Amino acid sequence: MNMPLVCRLPVCLRTFIVCAICSCTLSVFGQTVTWQDLPWPANQDWPGPQGAPATTNGNQIVLTGQDVLSVQSFTGPLAISYDVLLPAKSTTDGIFELFFVPTGENPNLLPNPDIELDMFESQSGQDGLQVQKDHSASILWGPVSYAIKTQTTYHVSVGVAGNGQVSWSINGLDVGLSNSVVMPYSSYQLRLSSWQPTQVWQVNNFTAVPEPTTLTLVAGGLISLLFGIGRRKSG
Repeated sequence: MNMPLVCRLPVCLRTFIVCAICSCTLSVFGQTVTWQDLPWPANQDWPGPQGAPATTNGNQIVLTGQDVLSVQSFTGPLAISYDVLLPAKSTTDGIFELFFVPTGENPNLLPNPDIELDMFESQSGQDGLQVQKDHSASILWGPVSYAIKTQTTYHVSVGVAGNGQVSWSINGLDVGLSNSVVMPYSSYQLRLSSWQPTQVWQVNNFTAVPEPTTLTLVAGGLISLLFGIGRRKSG
């Protein structure tokens, strides 16, 4: 009985290719981000309360005015997803902020430069979404009205394409960034922030993974290599 062509490859080569394919496949299901708690920014001139350190448990984060920063750095294309919940409107206004900051930016200062996606709320009902840059120096998109309800989980998806184009959807619906936001950094870290300092926001199931299309191409290439080498050896 003839052995399959794949089995005739050297054991080390077969093992490497199979492990690489498995690694690509597992990555599609999400990579949990590792977070570091940040102190109150040294250059923050807010005269009120300074909040409290964030609490993290894997990909579950509770923010109360002090930020967390990803240990990992990322590049596009990238798909980010997480669930965010506002337990109660305990301040006059509040914001949940997802920052993209250049790799190596000083974590002890306010994020700047940055690209910032905001979900903001107030007790007066003036809730909405917007995208800013360089710590509110300019608004790239919005603000647009969007109700932020308490005790409601919002599933957020953010994509960064290979050309830097940013997309944003909530509960499966695109918010309409169009072509207005482009990531200017080749490598960046993720920073989560909340405001005002006594307002609590809960974040769960935070993952950041390479775009599935990229992983599919890599896995497909490895499979082609596997069988291609087998055919050449049989010849």
